[in-house]
Amino acid sequence: NWANNLPGAVHNVNIEISVDGAVLDLRTLQSPNGEAQVNSNTLKWRAARIPALSVVDPGESGKFSFKVSTIKDIPVRSDTDKNYVVKIVGSIATPEGSVGYEGVDISGRASREYKVASRVLFTQKSYYYDSRIPNSGPIPPRVGQETTYTIVWSLLNTVNDIKGAEVRATIPSYLRWTGQIVPADPSLSFNASTRELVWRPDAIAAGTGFIRPAREVAFQVGLTPALPQVKKRPELISTSQMEAVDIFTGSIFKEEGRSIDTSLPDDPKASNKGEVTQ
Repeated sequence: NWANNLPGAVHNVNIEISVDGAVLDLRTLQSPNGEAQVNSNTLKWRAARIPALSVVDPGESGKFSFKVSTIKDIPVRSDTDKNYVVKIVGSIATPEGSVGYEGVDISGRASREYKVASRVLFTQKSYYYDSRIPNSGPIPPRVGQETTYTIVWSLLNTVNDIKGAEVRATIPSYLRWTGQIVPADPSLSFNASTRELVWRPDAIAAGTGFIRPAREVAFQVGLTPALPQVKKRPELISTSQMEAVDIFTGSIFKEEGRSIDTSLPDDPKASNKGEVTQ
């Protein structure tokens, strides 16, 4: 936003903004009527090309828009790759001054900083063939015989530490909670009455899943199919809800993990073997 708050008109006004941030993709810096400078992080709006800036009368104002994107996948190579800030500096000036203000600097300048939020990635997957927890029973599942499955929750986090991480989901009443959890994690709880699972890993450091292992918990459920489930793929776990807070920006993350049934889309050895048989 720009304006002339002087008592006289100003001629041949030029406006410039520069953006500074290691996480910006400068190829995306653009404006409908601003000129991007070659190999630079700068945009300029010049009176020579924009009539509104040729003569700016007292009290006259306007605004120009621009946009720039952050890098899609910000590199995380060490513990110092965190808490990024984008700084934008804008200035307005004229080489001609203004009547009554000869020799006075009438240019204007403003700056603002924006904190860059982290990206938190959550997945919910299920397996039969998995080394974390050995499973047993027929594949495809068979009426009257128990088949066990492993469900894995995984969190990855990019450039800021997060806190208050929590994941919630429910399992159907026809499943057996076996109590097998890897790693043995007291932050994962199961309520047998409500069938709700809650995982509270709380703090997740920046770089988790990149410069350090992903934060994961695996647990096991058992399915003993009944006759009404023949030729069906019973659900193993509901859609899960993840929530966390970015400590640097205060942003709240919310993400869903898809519900999973016995078709096991993440287990290539067991896929297409989920339909219950008699």
